[in-house]
Amino acid sequence: MWDINELHHRLKEKKKERRDLNRVVKDELAQNAEYQQVVEELKTLRERKKSIEGTVKMSCSSEVDRMDVLKDEIVADTELLSDLALNMYVEGKTVEIVEDETRYVPQFTVRFKKDDTPVSAVMAEAAAAARAESHQERTFAPFVQPA
Repeated sequence: MWDINELHHRLKEKKKERRDLNRVVKDELAQNAEYQQVVEELKTLRERKKSIEGTVKMSCSSEVDRMDVLKDEIVADTELLSDLALNMYVEGKTVEIVEDETRYVPQFTVRFKKDDTPVSAVMAEAAAAARAESHQERTFAPFVQPA
């Protein structure tokens, strides 16, 4: 069984090696005259393409506006679908979509994000939580004032 930290370290090393190799390839391309000429031609063609697209978008402004609205609605509905599927999964319900003769099942993934909290602070918080759990809650008899 892999240790999660060892595997993370292995991935980090491979990504670093890939970055280094990418730099070598980019340096070689930067020194290739034919490649530089093609890059310049592409740049010119991209500018021409953007100009044509801008002209067409001006003539179809209502369609372009509707496309922007649809794009936002699709993002919102996709997020809602994901949240609903995750809630159903947590509740132990079957999560699937059946459309015509096609069955869609969810595919969950886990991604790790770098946390800016120092490790020492996380360890201190975990130790405090462990101490709190190790001490049983004390209850005292209510204070009654003598009459």
